[in-house]
Amino acid sequence: MKAAICTKYGSPEVIIIQDIPKPNPSKQQILVKIMATAVNSGDGGNFTKIPY
Repeated sequence: MKAAICTKYGSPEVIIIQDIPKPNPSKQQILVKIMATAVNSGDGGNFTKIPY
């Protein structure tokens, strides 16, 4: 499966798309399949250390 990984603060270029192993949930957990997601302007502060 693919994951967007951000290991440091910075511009959008610090986000890396990588293949990671599919998680194996325990009997008390579930695995949710995400079909779509979005990023908006408020999310940018999470990567740059700049608050909203």
